Amino acid sequence: MGRKWQSLTGNLFAAWMIPPPKSRECSSILSLIVGLIFTRVLQGLGIQVYIKWPNDLIYHDKKVGGILIEEKGSQIVAGIGLNLISCPERNEVHECSLTEPGHLKAFFADWPIDELWAKLVYQAHILYEDILCNFSFIDFIPEINSNLWLIGEKVCIESGGYLHEGILEGIGNKGEIILGRPSGIVRLAGGSIRQMKY
Repeated sequence: MGRKWQSLTGNLFAAWMIPPPKSRECSSILSLIVGLIFTRVLQGLGIQVYIKWPNDLIYHDKKVGGILIEEKGSQIVAGIGLNLISCPERNEVHECSLTEPGHLKAFFADWPIDELWAKLVYQAHILYEDILCNFSFIDFIPEINSNLWLIGEKVCIESGGYLHEGILEGIGNKGEIILGRPSGIVRLAGGSIRQMKY
């Protein structure tokens, strides 16, 4: 897919072929939509994961998965990575990563990967088709925000070579992050987010 993950034995790294959304607006936040779908699927298994803007999955404040989106002709390929039983050591993680890695071994240590992927992607496909057919673009924003990691908390976002500090207010209508600051609202289309301690 043009980008690399660090894959450890026993973890899940897969590609999911999905039809592109008809709405151009939905296409602009597709990584968040796919993240929301897998958040729902994992929550259905009793795992309280959250979405880290723009494309990671978080459990107990640790990164346990990620989403990569790439167009392949008329199809979309969603790359899905989940740390099922292990994760890189902190000093092995790329220096740009601001979130400590974690894993889901407590839930998936005894699951065959093929069986687990079949279950996850089956449920994800049902949700994706439901979203395509029954929801408008504006429906996604409250749902994403209700599952957004660090919402309402003080964060620091590195974007365009600058650091922006403020309260994470949520996701805007174009998938941008909304940051509340004493001077007013800041909207950022990209960057890396990290938690700040008061």
